[in-house]
Amino acid sequence: MNEDRVIPLFPLNLVLFPDMVLPLHIFEERYRTMIQDCLTGNGEFGIVYQDGATIMNVGCTARIIKVLKRYGDGRMDILTAGSWRFHIEELIEDKPYLEARVATVTDREHESVRELIDLAREGTRQLEELQRYVRKGINLGNLARMELTDFSFIIAANDLFSSQEKQRFLEMEDTGERLRESTASLKKVLWKLRVKGELKRLFSPGNDFSDENQH
Repeated sequence: MNEDRVIPLFPLNLVLFPDMVLPLHIFEERYRTMIQDCLTGNGEFGIVYQDGATIMNVGCTARIIKVLKRYGDGRMDILTAGSWRFHIEELIEDKPYLEARVATVTDREHESVRELIDLAREGTRQLEELQRYVRKGINLGNLARMELTDFSFIIAANDLFSSQEKQRFLEMEDTGERLRESTASLKKVLWKLRVKGELKRLFSPGNDFSDENQH
């Protein structure tokens, strides 16, 4: 972890990762004030996963890419992207919105680059297979040019993972560990999708198997 700094805090029921694009609808007055302060100061704000009343200690900052729409009552739609991870050192409640003193979080240097490359190749294969089951497009052409840590965040941010799983991946400070755990989780997801697809094929109208079971 690096030096402390103070940032605005936005607790949400989601997990943001570095470089992950996230559209937000800002409607509460305190957060409208927060976003306006960020726009005025060209600053970032931190998104932390809030599970019920509990705010997690590790989150990711969001930089505002664009204000998509402003409404007459002060609400706004914005487009953001994840920037850097942080650990909350202290909560500060001096403003209408929450702030926190945070320290940046970075991954430790991994001992075996060869292992990371092998894990990344497995992750790429899994993403290619996932494309056959989900409509959300993934630009696989960019993966080969990514840093391994950035690639690990792509796997970890998969929409089919629970927020709890994503938070666990976000908190990891070892790229290899994140790749191992996230590809193992994605393997389970793909198995379920294969089974679901096979059952759908077997029991679809006109299938010989389903016809036989109707007699």
